[in-house]
Amino acid sequence: MVQKPVLLPMSCLAPAEHYYCLTNFQCVIDMHSPYRKQTSVNRYDIATATGTLTLSVPVQNGHGKVPVGDALISRHSSWQRIHWRTIETAYGSSPFFEFYRDDLYPFYHEEVETLREFNLGIQETILSLLDFDEKKVSLSEAYIAYDRNGYHDFREHLLQGRKALQVGLGLIEPYHQVFVEKQGFIPHLSILDLLFNMGPEARLLFF
Repeated sequence: MVQKPVLLPMSCLAPAEHYYCLTNFQCVIDMHSPYRKQTSVNRYDIATATGTLTLSVPVQNGHGKVPVGDALISRHSSWQRIHWRTIETAYGSSPFFEFYRDDLYPFYHEEVETLREFNLGIQETILSLLDFDEKKVSLSEAYIAYDRNGYHDFREHLLQGRKALQVGLGLIEPYHQVFVEKQGFIPHLSILDLLFNMGPEARLLFF
């Protein structure tokens, strides 16, 4: 059992392994490390009829040493409309898309300025939909070095989407996916995939 607090990256619609940590351990979300391109900070994977697709939230000041908590979303893009249309196409036939549609719709249709606002807002909503609260989750108050004692540091593994076994976590058991007959089970997709396919039963995979 994990005794130390778990240090997690601020992630955009992270895979189920990330939510496994959020729901089972005392977690601290890193808000002060420099923003890094092509990581889960602003990217998430979904399943489509042609395979895995990565969706990215555009960042306008993602350079230098901007802390992830201060990263601004670009206004020169229709990313919300594109993401939502893609999600509807991919999961419209899933068992629970319509069940959760209204809860997630605002995140793709109301103006949002920062990654922090989008990532943490939708994370809170998804935890609520899974019938979990955020009592175990806190935000970092300053930069935490990668060799800092006192934490189980899972940031690098989860930023890069590495298998949870590499950080000593149990893997989420395979579940039914929309395109499983065609592609087989695809692991480490966004929590959206688990939510739309399993609905209220999704929370059972976290125990």
